[in-house]
Amino acid sequence: ICRIAYDGCPPPRSSPGAAKFPGDDSPVVWGRCGHAFHLQCITKWLSGNAQDAPRCPICRGAWEFKELEGTGAG
Repeated sequence: ICRIAYDGCPPPRSSPGAAKFPGDDSPVVWGRCGHAFHLQCITKWLSGNAQDAPRCPICRGAWEFKELEGTGAG
């Protein structure tokens, strides 16, 4: 669902604030199905498919955010 080219090798970090990996600024979230996505990516995916029940883009199972143990967050 994210269409950012990924090189696998980090860009040079010659100075503070240098380029980072794609997605470094977006937290990773998990669905109850076990698949993980950047929060911005899955939010965009879910809002683009709003006419249907939310589905995981990988397995097409019903999408629910997985609650992280000990956080009380959903």
